[in-house]
Amino acid sequence: MTLPPKAVSTMCWIQSVVIVGSYLLACTFNKVFTKLTLEAFGADHHVSMPWMARGLIACGPFLLLVPFAWGAYSMITVEQDGDTMEIAEGQARLGYAITILLGAFCAISVWKAFIGAFIYPWETN
Repeated sequence: MTLPPKAVSTMCWIQSVVIVGSYLLACTFNKVFTKLTLEAFGADHHVSMPWMARGLIACGPFLLLVPFAWGAYSMITVEQDGDTMEIAEGQARLGYAITILLGAFCAISVWKAFIGAFIYPWETN
């Protein structure tokens, strides 16, 4: 199973959109969390967001290096047979794995940020 270079750029684009979208959602939920906990409990209440959501907020922009590095490496190691260019099967599988893992990590992180913003502060008091 080989992929044309167009598929690599499409997967990189999908991965980047997932990362940026989940980063923006996590930052929004963090802002809601901060406003709600300050208004409800005051500055003395020390509750923080779940660690996975904080990790996405802290490392979100740096996660963009993952699809860019994979895409660049896939394009450097492209196999050319006459006029057609294809990436190797291992690179295609790596691309699928990166897409699935990034999607799962971002989805779980956004879910944790949502729980942290709307459910978690009210259960700890």
